[in-house]
Amino acid sequence: MEAMLSRADGRWVLRFERVLPHGCEKVWRALTDPSELSHWFPANVEGARRTGAVLRFLDRDGGDTTHGHVTALRSKEVFEYTWVDALLRWELGPEGEGCRLVFTHSFYDSATAARDAAGWESSLDRLGRWLLGAPVAFDPARWENAFERYVNALTLMAGPQQGA
Repeated sequence: MEAMLSRADGRWVLRFERVLPHGCEKVWRALTDPSELSHWFPANVEGARRTGAVLRFLDRDGGDTTHGHVTALRSKEVFEYTWVDALLRWELGPEGEGCRLVFTHSFYDSATAARDAAGWESSLDRLGRWLLGAPVAFDPARWENAFERYVNALTLMAGPQQGA
């Protein structure tokens, strides 16, 4: 499912929603366990999974290490943390025999919206494949198609406030 863009509290917010055919416990592990995250998340994440804990995000390509901290944590329901100046929130809830995942990414610079939306769409697709036990390799052509789609769609959604 595609991202929706909105504004809240002076920030831009990308929102994704997915229904996954897995229980919330399995999805929760994929969102919080570093060995699971390493298969689909865009960085390696170190740090305790508790409110207030500092997180380190290690770029797998040798780029800079960045930091954040856990801002909210309710086991198998909500995992929220900062990553530099972005706020990432993962919410889980039962959906039939599976799990509904709602992911929001809040940020200040609207110029990054299309890039981030394409990146998160790719990451969420890899998460879904990882949970199914399927290959999860990054597909640059798929990312590029998503990026072009979001450049057009999010510009229309942001309207005259783009860059505000």
